[in-house]
Amino acid sequence: MTATLDRLNAACAWLAGLAVALMMVHICADVIGKYLMNAPVPGTIAIVTQYYMPVLTFLPLAYVHHKRAHISVEVVTTRFSARLQRWLYVGALVIGCAIFGLMAQLAWGEAMSKYGIGTFALEQNWRIVTWPAYFLPFVGYGLLAIYMALQAVRYLTGLASLEPS
Repeated sequence: MTATLDRLNAACAWLAGLAVALMMVHICADVIGKYLMNAPVPGTIAIVTQYYMPVLTFLPLAYVHHKRAHISVEVVTTRFSARLQRWLYVGALVIGCAIFGLMAQLAWGEAMSKYGIGTFALEQNWRIVTWPAYFLPFVGYGLLAIYMALQAVRYLTGLASLEPS
């Protein structure tokens, strides 16, 4: 299960990187079209805010956690014993799992609501369907919650150490 989750996390991170590259090309094309040809790319703002940004914000959450790249402050805890640090980390994982699991559940409800009403944006007389993007927080938070739960189990069973992977 860990290997599958790791591959899924890597795919999500790769998609986020692809979204950054596509967003750069899209915005450059819009700027060139607007200022050189007086014809901007229709829907750029809506597509950037409704698709690119959520992809690069939510999809790599679990991957960043796996790489231990989230911001952390360890001023006090580094002075604790290894055993206490392990228990604090497992506790943080359990709390994080609960919080992100709840956030995934709430995001699912919101996504289904937006899907149900067929949410879209209008920009430059173009109708841009936006409801699919509302599923991205569910995916990101859900993967993070699953990864944290699996990691907590691995720490509790001694299959993982506190050393960075």
